[in-house]
Order: sequence, then structure tokens, then C-alpha cells
Amino acid sequence: MSCAKCNGEEYAEINGVPYCRKCRIKYLNKRQMSYALEIMLIGIIFRVADNVITNEESLLFLVVALLNLVFWGYFFFKDCLFGGRSIAKKMNGLKVIVAKTQAPCSWWRSIVRNIFLIPVLIEVIVMAVRKDAKRLGDLVAGTVVVEE
Repeated sequence: MSCAKCNGEEYAEINGVPYCRKCRIKYLNKRQMSYALEIMLIGIIFRVADNVITNEESLLFLVVALLNLVFWGYFFFKDCLFGGRSIAKKMNGLKVIVAKTQAPCSWWRSIVRNIFLIPVLIEVIVMAVRKDAKRLGDLVAGTVVVEE
């Protein structure tokens, strides 16, 4: 069997798809880049909230409540947007699907897989030691991240 992307000879399977070493590294880099972009987007939301809090005392409660709603809504539901693509995954050509059915990630699976992002160190360790690069949230929610 050869690599699904470039027909290279040496391969390892990720989520049932054979990848050569070069293509596997590209795939993992896309996942890491998507994760970094999501963290930056969340950081921007917090930065906007910080500026609003320090500059506008009169609308403080309303703005903070709205930004919290946007932050937590995006945090938990980002992987069921746009047919299983968060903003960063869409930019990197990735999507989250249900492992058994290949259907796009549903809202409740998005919540389950993203609740495990809260203890980030555990997620990083699990992803680093697994050959298929699945996060703990993927394992519990039964989802996989695939290239489009």
C-alpha cells in the first residue's frame, strides 16, 4: 500500500488513511496550525474584552456578558460550524467528522471534544503519544480530523 497523497512507498496510517512520513508531517502541522489559530482567535476575543472593560464602564456588564457568550459559544461549538470546520480548520483544509459515519461533527460531539481542551497539557500529551494523533476529546466524542 502507498501514501494516499503522493503515492510514496513508506507509510503509516492516520485515521485509516495511509500517509508517507512527509505527508504525515504536513497533516500534523496543519492540525497544530489550526490549534494555534484557534488559540489566537480566542486571545483576540479576550483582548477586546479587556479593552472594553478598561475603557467603557457604562456598558461593562452588557459587553462582558456578550463577549463571554461569543467566547464560550465559539469555544464549544467551533467544530460543528461550516460542516465540521472551525474557522482555522477551514483555513487549513481540515474538518472534523464522526469516525463511524464520516458525517460532519454534530453540536453535541463538538461540545464533548472541546470540553477536553480545558486541561490542555493532557491533550498535548495524549496527542503526542498516539500514532494516529487523536486528542482525548476525539477519542471520547468518536470524531477524527481529516483533510478535505
